[in-house]
Amino acid sequence: MNGSQVSPRSISANQLRAALDDVGVSARPDYLPDIVAQAGHTRQRPAWTFPERWLGMDIAMRRQSPRAAVVLAALLLLVALLVAGIIYVGSRVTPPVRLLGLPTDPGTWERVPIELPSGRTGRVTSLAATARGSLALVQVGEVQAGPHELFASTGGGSWVRVPPDAYPVMNHDRGDAIFGTDRGFLLSNGDIWFSADGFDWQLLATRTENPDLAHGEMQRVAAGGPGYVAVGNNNSTWYSTDGSDWTLAQVQPPPAEFLESQGFTAPEWGMDGLAVAGDKLVAWGNASQFEGENPIGLKQIGLMWTSRDGRSWSNVPYVLGASDNEGPGAMAAGPRGFVAVFEDRNQLVFRASADGSTWEQVYSLGAARSTAADGTEFALSVSSIAVSDAGFVAVGGFGEFCLFTCPPGEVVIWTSEDGRSWSRLPSDARFARAGAHSVVAWGDRFVVGGTQDGEPVIWISD
Repeated sequence: MNGSQVSPRSISANQLRAALDDVGVSARPDYLPDIVAQAGHTRQRPAWTFPERWLGMDIAMRRQSPRAAVVLAALLLLVALLVAGIIYVGSRVTPPVRLLGLPTDPGTWERVPIELPSGRTGRVTSLAATARGSLALVQVGEVQAGPHELFASTGGGSWVRVPPDAYPVMNHDRGDAIFGTDRGFLLSNGDIWFSADGFDWQLLATRTENPDLAHGEMQRVAAGGPGYVAVGNNNSTWYSTDGSDWTLAQVQPPPAEFLESQGFTAPEWGMDGLAVAGDKLVAWGNASQFEGENPIGLKQIGLMWTSRDGRSWSNVPYVLGASDNEGPGAMAAGPRGFVAVFEDRNQLVFRASADGSTWEQVYSLGAARSTAADGTEFALSVSSIAVSDAGFVAVGGFGEFCLFTCPPGEVVIWTSEDGRSWSRLPSDARFARAGAHSVVAWGDRFVVGGTQDGEPVIWISD
């Protein structure tokens, strides 16, 4: 058939529907209701008849062209560069907030004097800190002669004298042991006392009821071992689970080579210091012997002891050098073990140990004694070390060398983040004509106790 020869024909709607039915094709309904009704019969209702699906279907199925993707990526890059520029400019205008760290500048330390009644002189001999406050033990009067009194502070900016009738009588010839715990303060004056705030004290244990306490005098108390551990003189070391019942620990005698001396009395040992790092405990002190009845013929060596439970102690092999006969001058326990200061061949050195038995020299502070051009001899010393989450602080002094009553010198403070590398604070007037004897960590701050111009003084870091 040639299409060009076909002439158009007119046909009605009924004729068209009949023709479609003849060839097997159903006619399309005239209106939307008819379509929906028919779909209902076949259970195939078209998705487009659900209005709620129109928008979702249209967006979900839309594809991005390659060019649109490139444009979007470029816009995101420009936004990132803009934000980075804003941050950089803002950092140049307003410095970022400095995180809490070590007090490495004299300006970060505040000098706080402690006022004594009637203008008496004195010095802070030891400190203790808890979450609720801090205590300072002040020796009133001439060095090594006056009585001890307690002063308390809740913020460090001011110190209040604790009424003498609120706490037990303390010895005049030595500083009694005070220690801060997570519950409060412990104090030993031969008996054991406890206070939550430093003002109200209660008796925990007495020498009359506990003979082990009468065996010697406690010099240091710390949390460790089964609960608490204390070290002291007269061959005495103690432990307690709760602070109310104390038992003497077993301690290995001094080294055999020290015991072989002929004509000397049996050795007496005493522990002056104590440091605790987890389940590792280190104590230090000395052992002494006398030649017969002669009090002048004294033989003395420095010693260290280690323990894992506070119930038994062993000697540390003493191979630290011939000039180390006095043992460590101060020690602190940090995250990686112990840090202590020694005098080795007239050099003050820091040594570190993971367990208290094996020590490694890590830093030198300089000469322990030096001579000026005019012949005056000077001494450098470290008296105490403390540690917080920020790092270590060590305190000592520099001044004229002396054996007894020394002229005023200068407080010296060192800081270290890891206990291995140390920095010395520059000299400052707030540390002049003064001496430092104790330092403790108090939260994120450090508190130093000592004396300046004859008055007891606190230096506290900001």
